[in-house]
Amino acid sequence: RAVQVGSELLVRLAKPLTVEPTKEETAGRKTYKLAPRTIEIIEWLSETTYEDAGQVLAACIKALKLKNLG
Repeated sequence: RAVQVGSELLVRLAKPLTVEPTKEETAGRKTYKLAPRTIEIIEWLSETTYEDAGQVLAACIKALKLKNLG
């Protein structure tokens, strides 16, 4: 659910959040069941705004930690 909320926040932000590039040696792969819209948003953001899905997920976490979304 957190990934869903984070991705919805990201797609609504006026400016993309900056995140570090994904480090292959620290990136782990996991499988999760996500809503189709969440998958579409992650794919769209990884193609248009971020380098890959790992950066999108990092930005989702960063968005959830923001105190002021304005």
